[in-house]
Amino acid sequence: MANLRPDLIGGRTNETALSALGEEQAKAVGRYIQRLLIQPLVAVSSPAVRTRRTLRLALREANSALPIYLTDDLQELSQGAAEGQPRSDVYTDEVMAALRASGKDFKLPGGESMNEVGSRMYGAMLAIDHLTLQAERQRDHETPLHGVYLPPAALVSTHETAIKSLVARIKDLPQSWVHQTRLANASITRLTVLDSHIMVDYLGRDVQHG
Repeated sequence: MANLRPDLIGGRTNETALSALGEEQAKAVGRYIQRLLIQPLVAVSSPAVRTRRTLRLALREANSALPIYLTDDLQELSQGAAEGQPRSDVYTDEVMAALRASGKDFKLPGGESMNEVGSRMYGAMLAIDHLTLQAERQRDHETPLHGVYLPPAALVSTHETAIKSLVARIKDLPQSWVHQTRLANASITRLTVLDSHIMVDYLGRDVQHG
């Protein structure tokens, strides 16, 4: 619902609900992962209403009854006291100059920087990978799907700027890339974790349009 007011600074706004379109997009995620024969062993979400609802609808559509783990480390970038305020009032020429000078270290009063978000997101992905490997050790190595072994996977529901901040950390991309890159709502970003290193397989795949 916050997307309907792009003139206001969103940030975390954890109470924001999904719109009717958002609910349909969440269901499309579930159908998409089912088509790809992805069977997540773990489901994790930020505590925001919209991410929890997205994940629940996706799992239901994919015929999965996994419990959902919540972690604050998947939260959206906090904009501090500026959340809910008009962008034009907050991002003055002086603030924009400070942003350009500080890059990914810039943060509004009481908020977070992209570097801070990228670091906590990186830690969250490693923790989720550990949880997923634990779940794998508790399952049979052959699945009911024609006896084919499927690699362990987790389905994670988080936020656009949090995802981009993580990718910027992994690939050492600048603040301008995070600001200019747009991800479709309920898109899929796939990461691979190997020996505590995270690789980006693809970013923001739009499940609505392939």
